[in-house]
Amino acid sequence: MVTDNVQNVLTRFRVSKELGFLLECDLSKMPEYYQPWIAMCNNIAEVIRSHSVRQALHSMPELTTDLLSTYEDWRLAHLLLTTMVSAYIWSETTHDETLVIPRNLCSPLMVVSEHLGLRPIICHASACLANWKLIDPSQPFSPDNLRLNAFNPLDSEGNRWFFVVTAQIEKDFGPCVYNIIRAVHFKSEDSAHYINEALSSIRDSLLKGIETMKRMPELLTPAEFYHELRPYLQGYDANTLNSHGIVFEGMEKNGPVKCAGASAAQSSTLQLVDAFLRVEHSGKEKKFLNQQREYMPREHRELIHWVETESPVQKPTEGRQEVLDALTKFRSFHLNTVALYIITQMKGSSGTGTGGTSFVQFLNKVRADTK
Repeated sequence: MVTDNVQNVLTRFRVSKELGFLLECDLSKMPEYYQPWIAMCNNIAEVIRSHSVRQALHSMPELTTDLLSTYEDWRLAHLLLTTMVSAYIWSETTHDETLVIPRNLCSPLMVVSEHLGLRPIICHASACLANWKLIDPSQPFSPDNLRLNAFNPLDSEGNRWFFVVTAQIEKDFGPCVYNIIRAVHFKSEDSAHYINEALSSIRDSLLKGIETMKRMPELLTPAEFYHELRPYLQGYDANTLNSHGIVFEGMEKNGPVKCAGASAAQSSTLQLVDAFLRVEHSGKEKKFLNQQREYMPREHRELIHWVETESPVQKPTEGRQEVLDALTKFRSFHLNTVALYIITQMKGSSGTGTGGTSFVQFLNKVRADTK
């Protein structure tokens, strides 16, 4: 049972006791007015295969955001619009001049992004946190029982699997997100009890997350991820776009849009754990992690800041080191997964992640900070 005052904190930061940072969004509840967006995203893989993405997207109506009524509607709108923008950019592999994103996509996308406090690009908050639905609501939450709402450019099991396994990892951390919030909220009361429960919950979530991560190779090969799916997750300055960039039609005076690609660093979960445990990063790693908060929902980055400021955990706190060991183990396994899905496929290309970092060096340093 969630006490009323803790529930108020969960509501304030848009967090669920059961789901953590995940948000259950139902496309069928969006107003019928937005059916053109939904239909295009449902058919995006076929449009990509027919090499007619830009023609199809140019012909779409420009819809207003005035009929978006619920928070879930707004999050789905961001997912749908960034799905289409990603397809518009990356369905063609060469860009010989500045790419202009049509007004019918970028105009509502900017309104939606500003409303949510997100950047106008596909990100973890949309591609993972709001991009799932139970296939059979009577069955438990699991990767086998999830389908995607959008961002399915390959229309393949591998495409689905990448995001639903990632969603399961977020679900694995749901209990520890709740217990962290409770420990901070009640820090002036029986703090030791709540701290111990939070530490135990974090450790359990980290170990469970490793077991979930081990499932990624079941339906997603490194080749499919790296060569087929990953390109759609790139930033607006990646590859040939670096010299030309993109602009939003009607906003040309603002110049090229600068946004990093989707990255695991955009997940609020580990940044929240770091904040609670008082894990300190420095230098360019700290700068990058702070920048990635711009790609989180506004309330989630506010939660991280609150926990950073108010965490009752101190470095000598009993049980902290055991949890840090589990966190190091999690980050080591994630580094191995990155090696499998990216490094083995690179063949001489630069070791830069979709978020714009030299990821091996970055992940190693972040892991070292944990010890």
